[in-house]
Amino acid sequence: VRSIFDPKPQPGQIYVSIFYTKLRTFLDNDPGHKLSVSWCPSHSDIKGNERADELAKEATTLEWSAPIGTTRANAIRRAKMSTQKAWVNRWKSTPKTGGFAISNTLQPALRPTKRFLNITLETFGRLTVWQP
Repeated sequence: VRSIFDPKPQPGQIYVSIFYTKLRTFLDNDPGHKLSVSWCPSHSDIKGNERADELAKEATTLEWSAPIGTTRANAIRRAKMSTQKAWVNRWKSTPKTGGFAISNTLQPALRPTKRFLNITLETFGRLTVWQP
């Protein structure tokens, strides 16, 4: 509910933006218009809540109909996945030879491994300046 009044890049941003625009249009058309937006937990015996829950579940099976092809968050996620897939494919097809062959046995990842995050700064320095 807070994101409706603070539209910024985030997952589902297109829907927040559309709702905000329609809300402003409704309120600006007549000074007598009033609107109350509130969050309510699902399945709490509120009149109409069960029907709203059914409609929401039904909407998840409908074909994608957003006014634009994708959200910013989805585009970023897909770009990361595509980059990692290309990187892993190239890594798999490259022979593991030379001075760094031993260190090249770990598959590439977009995030550092837990083991890497736990090494000391001294060890990291030694790894980056190592020469065969």
